[in-house]
Amino acid sequence: MVKKIIKTVIGQKRITAMKQVIKYVKDIQYLHSNPRIKVGEDTVLYQKYSQKGKHVFFGYYDISQFDVEEERMLVHCLDKKADAHRDMADLGYYKVGSGEYTRFASTQAWCWQQGARLRWHPFEKDYVLYNDVDKNSYVARLYNLAENRTVSTYCDAFYDVSPDFSYALSLNFSRLQRLRPGYGYSVLPDKTVKDVAPNDDGIFYIDIHNNEKKILVSLADLASDVSDPNVDQHYINHISISPDGKRFMFFHIWTLKGDSHWRTRLCVYSFVDGKVDVLENKARVSHYDWKNNDELLVTCWDEKKDQYYCIYNTENKNKTILENKYLNHDGHPSIFGKERYFISDTYPLLHGMQTVFEYDLKSCVYRPLIHLYSDARLFEEKRCDLHPRVSQSEKYITIDTTCEEGCKQERSEEHTSEL
Repeated sequence: MVKKIIKTVIGQKRITAMKQVIKYVKDIQYLHSNPRIKVGEDTVLYQKYSQKGKHVFFGYYDISQFDVEEERMLVHCLDKKADAHRDMADLGYYKVGSGEYTRFASTQAWCWQQGARLRWHPFEKDYVLYNDVDKNSYVARLYNLAENRTVSTYCDAFYDVSPDFSYALSLNFSRLQRLRPGYGYSVLPDKTVKDVAPNDDGIFYIDIHNNEKKILVSLADLASDVSDPNVDQHYINHISISPDGKRFMFFHIWTLKGDSHWRTRLCVYSFVDGKVDVLENKARVSHYDWKNNDELLVTCWDEKKDQYYCIYNTENKNKTILENKYLNHDGHPSIFGKERYFISDTYPLLHGMQTVFEYDLKSCVYRPLIHLYSDARLFEEKRCDLHPRVSQSEKYITIDTTCEEGCKQERSEEHTSEL
């Protein structure tokens, strides 16, 4: 009873903020006699890319940050007190090595976890894609860096793009932000707020050549075969197209009025037969990467809240759990090394330390690469996950981090670690 009164008077957000400040104070006491950055047994070289008084970050780990020559890295640059509801995000790139920064555009369509889904064109040099707002609609823009101009503006924001750049997939970014703050966009209101599972909302297919879109998978259809379809709020997150472009995975998520205790299903849509297959509907899926055209590496939580990594086969629906004592925390995995390895990370653990590690799927060897402190004062929507990303040549790993050697802590200094 007393706890409920305190929550009502103070408010849950303030209570959470107070807890994080207390945690930060305890972490700092520990860090007075311990380093904020620790490298693994092998030497790791890293370089920081940052700007004073700014947040500099790339965002999610499922998009390549480097151009094909690995000479430039895309980033978002924000004022330190930026608010996704009202402020613009600058888009730019760093020259690898020299750290020279070039701004080329700005956007209203961004969030703390996934930015503007900023990416390089799949095969055209000097072209980048990002989401923006135009005439009260979310759009995607194709920008030519060499000519410093927008080449095309597409009818909806892109979540993912096919390898041959023939189509893109989208979703309702306003609905996503409302139900999962930090992953969607705050600029435009969600027009579906009164509908728990709209028939005309879900996953949209965008024909890039004709600049036209259509509904491909509706929330109403997805909600029809789960419990309480008329009570829970349904939405889509984490769309990822397979390497050959013939199918895509996504998370179907539903929750009661935006409550944090959401339920998930891992689904795969095939363009061959136009059907949705459910690969997981018991464990709660969290993060993912395509191992190849038929297999997915996924992190999960079971009913006991134990966490693990597993591989799903989209053809025969088999699920293989990776049995290793170190793979017991959620992370953001990326496959590399001809499917033999993956790199991933942890959320803040003891004393606020996070780990980036490499795992050998063949020998089952776990190798920590670097440990970094995460500032506890940045949490929930504005938290900074490491989101490790492997460059195309596998020479570099980039992460977003709040960690800085010394006393001053600023969010999202961009690091590049050379393997």
